[in-house]
Amino acid sequence: MRAFAERLNPDSSGILTMSRKKRSEPSSRRSKKTDGPAPKPRSGRSRRELYKIPAAPSKLSTTEEEAGQFAEAIGYPVVMKIASPDIMHKTDVGGVKVGLKTKEEVLAAFRSIMENSVKAVPDAKIYGVEVQKMMPKGDEIIIGMAKDPTFGPMIAFGSGGVLVNLLKDASFRLAKRPPVPRFRR
Repeated sequence: MRAFAERLNPDSSGILTMSRKKRSEPSSRRSKKTDGPAPKPRSGRSRRELYKIPAAPSKLSTTEEEAGQFAEAIGYPVVMKIASPDIMHKTDVGGVKVGLKTKEEVLAAFRSIMENSVKAVPDAKIYGVEVQKMMPKGDEIIIGMAKDPTFGPMIAFGSGGVLVNLLKDASFRLAKRPPVPRFRR
């Protein structure tokens, strides 16, 4: 499902860092990890809302018309991003448009993002285009979770936005699991 296989490596201080190596198998094979339905995009949103972590309002659109309606509802300016688990670096494929101030710009951006994404990664599973309120400049962070086959659930935290790839400033830690209840006989 990803363009790179992730491996976690403990350094001398015991902190886990991530390195990446290219996979040789085609992305169509990588995206079929289970026979069940594909995971829904933005599944972390409900947890974020549960813990009252603020974030820019956003909605997923599957058509130009929806994107225009969502942008009107959210208010301008907006940012639009491709929503696909197969496209990690959205900016590199032309899958991000920022500072859109009119409905016409949003409609044109939707078409452009979809065309660029399909052209760059033809076999990508695309959920749609996310329309998000453009926030004032400030600090951006990334929070994520992954299940490593060796270490189990891992939590990632670091500098967000374009700095994620530029600085590679992310820390990975083991996620604490709740205690398993023990039953007496």
